[in-house]
Amino acid sequence: MKLKFYLRQLAKMAVQNLLLPVVYQFYRKQSVIPGRVIFADAHHEDLPFSMRRLYRSLIRTDLSVQMICSDYGKDGFRKNLKNMLRFMKHYARAEYVIVCDNFLPAASCRKRPETKVIQLWHACGALKKFGQDTTEDVPSIYKGNVFKNCDYVTVSSDWCIPYYASAMGLPAERIVPVGISRTDDYYDPAFVRAAKKKFEKNYPQAVNKKVLLWAPTFRGNAAMPTVCGEEAIDAMAEELGAEWFVIKSLHPHLLPKDAKKPEMTSEELLVVTDLLITDYSSILFDYLIYRRPLLLFAPDLREYEKKRGFYMDYRSLPGRIIKDGTQLAQAVRETEKHFDPAKAEETFLKYMGACDGHATERIRQMIGTR
Repeated sequence: MKLKFYLRQLAKMAVQNLLLPVVYQFYRKQSVIPGRVIFADAHHEDLPFSMRRLYRSLIRTDLSVQMICSDYGKDGFRKNLKNMLRFMKHYARAEYVIVCDNFLPAASCRKRPETKVIQLWHACGALKKFGQDTTEDVPSIYKGNVFKNCDYVTVSSDWCIPYYASAMGLPAERIVPVGISRTDDYYDPAFVRAAKKKFEKNYPQAVNKKVLLWAPTFRGNAAMPTVCGEEAIDAMAEELGAEWFVIKSLHPHLLPKDAKKPEMTSEELLVVTDLLITDYSSILFDYLIYRRPLLLFAPDLREYEKKRGFYMDYRSLPGRIIKDGTQLAQAVRETEKHFDPAKAEETFLKYMGACDGHATERIRQMIGTR
């Protein structure tokens, strides 16, 4: 497994450092096309949720908006190479490039200054260390900085700036606290109505029950992910009985490559969630928008804290920390008693203050429309 992983990394580096720069320089001989905006992603077959709100906003303008998405983890080398070459061709003449995750092709060349790369990122807040601040995310064999060509990185509050600058190896002035575009959906009545209707259709058995969502992060890295605590969650669900409807929302990296696509996204499920249980996932910051009860199930907290580490005091979050899985069911029953709305509000303002339902509008102003 490790050998296959390292061989794949070497192949990526060879394409990134040798082939893609040549393709870029060839097409760069032509001038930038005013108004060309490229949405690019290497982790989804379709446009990821993190970019949809901004995409829908921009296609209603006079800008020339294109989408280049492919799941590099599922697609074969030939298809991936075809998509990378296509991206480089358009990248060389784009005015703006929008990404929301690690995207190696964007960092493969010396970018022309007329082209601006906007990194929307896919997470709010800054909980666990990531990027260059941990050995978990960046393989030791990889050389370079996947974020080096990012001109702007949008974050959820002022507090996040130094941590994103450190994790991404970028100057602090490139980290802009204008909010996270996708969080605007949580404030959109149409999105909320659609999510509730979709939930009723897909989970009719949940009618008149309280909804509990378990959304854990993945341990390790994207190539070798693991999950912790699933057996305890199953036991908790059985103990809670008919009063609660328990849903598991696993990170995409934890799903088998041939797995059926989940009926609903985590973002849609948050709309109907009465109680979220997570560990170190940034989904907890999204959930703060609803100011609802939260439980932190972290059986490996001490180990995780030592191995990866946090940017903030994990114990300061507005959620009771449970380390022993046998205590989960009782903790769920006592959630209302331990929930502190004032602390939830304070935490939201500190880490999510720029996510007020108007982030997309501010990002649009950065791009400009015609």
